[in-house]
Amino acid sequence: MLIAFSCGLSVLIGALLRSLLARTYSASVRLASVRDASARRVSQRTRELQAIYDQIVERREEERAHLGRELHDASGQTLTALRIELDLMRHATRDSDATDPAVDRFSELNPLVHRLFDAMDGVVTSLRPQVIDHLGLPAALEWLARDSLRRGRAVDLDVEESLSDLPRSTAMGLFRIAQDVTELLFYTVQPSAITLSLAHKSNEIVLVARPDRGGASPTLRPPDELVRRGLQERARSLGGQVWAKELAEGIRVVVPHTRVPEVEVS
Repeated sequence: MLIAFSCGLSVLIGALLRSLLARTYSASVRLASVRDASARRVSQRTRELQAIYDQIVERREEERAHLGRELHDASGQTLTALRIELDLMRHATRDSDATDPAVDRFSELNPLVHRLFDAMDGVVTSLRPQVIDHLGLPAALEWLARDSLRRGRAVDLDVEESLSDLPRSTAMGLFRIAQDVTELLFYTVQPSAITLSLAHKSNEIVLVARPDRGGASPTLRPPDELVRRGLQERARSLGGQVWAKELAEGIRVVVPHTRVPEVEVS
C-alpha cells in the first residue's frame, strides 16, 4: 500500500511539474511576444520622432532662409542708401570749416554705418549662408572661420576640397554641426583657437574639432545642454554619431557618406 501511495505521489508531482513547466514556457512565449511587440512599437515611434525632427530642422532652415532674404532685401537696401547719402553729405561738407562739429559728426557716422552694414551681413549669412549653395561646404566653413575671427575667436581650417560637391542637405547639416561644435568648445573650454578638420574617409565624413589652450590647464564651464543635445540630434539626423568624452580633448563627429566615383569622359 505504501508503494502504491509513493507511486501515486510521484505521478502527481510529475504531473504538477509538467503543468508548471508548460505554464512557465507559455508565459515565456507570451512575454517574448510582448517584448518583441514593445520593441517594434519603440522602434516605430523612434522613426516617427526622427522624421518629425527632420521636418522641424528642414522647416527651420527654410524659415532662416526666408528671414535672411527679408533682412537682406529690407535692411540691405536701406543701409546702402544711407551709406550713399552719407558719402554725398561728406563730400558736400568737404570744403566747410574743419572746426564745424557737423563735419566731425559726418566723419564719425560713416564708419559706424559701415560696421552696421557688416554686422547685418554677418547676421544674414549666419541665418542662411548662400555661399554653401553656390560654392559648397568648404567655402561656407571659410566664412565661419572669418566670422569667428571677427569676434576674436580663431578657427584654423583643414577641409578637404572634394567636400564641395556634397548634397545640399548633408552640406547644410555639417555646416550647422561645425557651428555647434565651435560654439560649444569656445564656451566650455575657452581655448585660444580651435582646429577644425573635415575629411572623407572610406564611406564616412569625419569632422574633428580640437581646442588649443596654449599649454594651459583647462578650466571648463558647464556645457550648454541645448547646444550639446542639438549637436547630437543634428548628427543623428544625418545617420552619424558624436564622440565627446572630454571636451578639453575635442569633439569628433562621424557621418556616413559614400563618395560617388567620378565618371571618366572618353
